[in-house]
Amino acid sequence: MKAIINILNQLQNILVDNKSSSCEICYRGVSDKSWKDEPALFRNNNLENETRVLNEIIRQFPDDFIYSHTIDILNQLQHYSCPTRMMDVTTNFLVALFFACGGWEQVLNPQCFEKLKQIDGKITIYSVPNDNIKSVDSETAIVISNIARIEGNIPFKKYVWKCVKDQGGAWDGNNEDLIKSNIQDLNKVILVKTKLNNPRVRAQFGEFFLFGGIEGISYLGNANLSTIMDQKVSKKPIPFPQEYIQGNIYIPSSEKELVLSDLRQYFGISFATLCPEKHDVVQTLMKY
Repeated sequence: MKAIINILNQLQNILVDNKSSSCEICYRGVSDKSWKDEPALFRNNNLENETRVLNEIIRQFPDDFIYSHTIDILNQLQHYSCPTRMMDVTTNFLVALFFACGGWEQVLNPQCFEKLKQIDGKITIYSVPNDNIKSVDSETAIVISNIARIEGNIPFKKYVWKCVKDQGGAWDGNNEDLIKSNIQDLNKVILVKTKLNNPRVRAQFGEFFLFGGIEGISYLGNANLSTIMDQKVSKKPIPFPQEYIQGNIYIPSSEKELVLSDLRQYFGISFATLCPEKHDVVQTLMKY
């Protein structure tokens, strides 16, 4: 317990000055401290394959996505470890600690875990202003998620049409004020309150950062709407907002196994409790 108590004391020191009710705290644990605050989509040229993978998944499993919005599809792909423009976080610090110690790899990839035991882990503490926190069905989340459907360079109006179609035509794509507002959101990173519609998300207190990233469009206050709609747009990676980062806590490699054992023994946090699907519970039972 001594290692966990020390880590919690570090957390207290970081949070002592962050008592604002206008922000939300969340955490991300990574088992290698060198890993960046970015979604898997922005690594290894995954971005150029985003639309193709999305379309192919829908083509091969059409019954699974008949009534799904783009953001719901991305959420499912994230669940199955497909690179998306989402970056998972949690509101439970101890869950982040589990991932920072390599608890995921310890069960699923022991060979990888042996390597990670030689590398310090990291928990990043984020403080996100309420203005940048959105529900999964918000207009902001809808327009950002549909960047995933931009393939190559397309007219902005075609992208707007995709957003309208994704919402079932529920809002007017010709509304200039709405388009202006959306343009301001397209290069944001927002925190999304996801649907707690599967056991893993509930167990992990899951939320996610959703990354925008679009270029080729600008809004001029007196610009003609048709001119804006005809501009060509494409997608791009964007950096994580450094102002969200409240601090980092590093987990010494030598303490990882001990912390994982204490999390399991004293807090009931293990691979089986965070991934409560039957096949994952079996994996844990075989391990311990």
